[in-house]
Formats: sequence, structure tokens, C-alpha cells
Amino acid sequence: MPFNQSALAVEDRFYTTNLGDLLLLKALGFIEDHHARILDVAENHLKLRVGNTFLERFFYRCSKERPVEITLHIRQEVDQEDSIKESLRLPGIACSQVDVTIVPQSRAWKKSEFEQFSRRILWSLRQHFISP
Repeated sequence: MPFNQSALAVEDRFYTTNLGDLLLLKALGFIEDHHARILDVAENHLKLRVGNTFLERFFYRCSKERPVEITLHIRQEVDQEDSIKESLRLPGIACSQVDVTIVPQSRAWKKSEFEQFSRRILWSLRQHFISP
């Protein structure tokens, strides 16, 4: 059976406070804690890789954590239907919507292992971004 990365992709959405450059600091904390590599950066977009490829593990004796690609799309304005719910949760505070996509980058991932790892990554993202 061929490896289909998109079939295993995990998507989630959370909301976080957005004061000044605080989002940048939150993202940097996550990157530092997970030894992530920045693959792409735009104004409202961040693509990271956590884990190491087979060649990196072989040549550089890196950790044996299998790679995943994490994409964060950050919207400064929250969707209209969601804004009412979130404004009740975080009254008087500017919020941003963060859409997360996690995609495996290795054939070695089993579905159950990838889902468990993705849940840990999502929990860690929420913790770093201090999301309610």
C-alpha cells in the first residue's frame, strides 16, 4: 500500500490572545522546546518540522523522533460565528485564530502512533500559545 501523508493529516483550530508581538514569542517558545526547524515563514503563516529524517539520524546521530510537518495559519480576525463564543471566553482581549495542520513526513509512522503524537503536539501548542 503506498504511503499517503494527507490521509493521516491532523487538523485543529484554537484561539489565543494577541497582544503586540506576543504571538511571535509564543511560537519561538514552541520551536525552542521541540527543536523544530522553520521551513517557511510569511506574515500569517508558519511551517515547521519536528523530528529528523532517516539521513539526519544516520549521519548526525540525531534523536530518533520521526518527522512531522506542522503548519500554523494565524488569522488576526476571528470568524464571525466564532467571535461571539470566543469574546465570551476572553472578554475585552484581542484574539487570533490559529489553524493547525500536522502531516507525517515518514513512512515509519503507524496511524495510531501518529495520532497520539499529534495530540501531544496540539496540547503543547495550546500550552505555548496559552489557549483556553
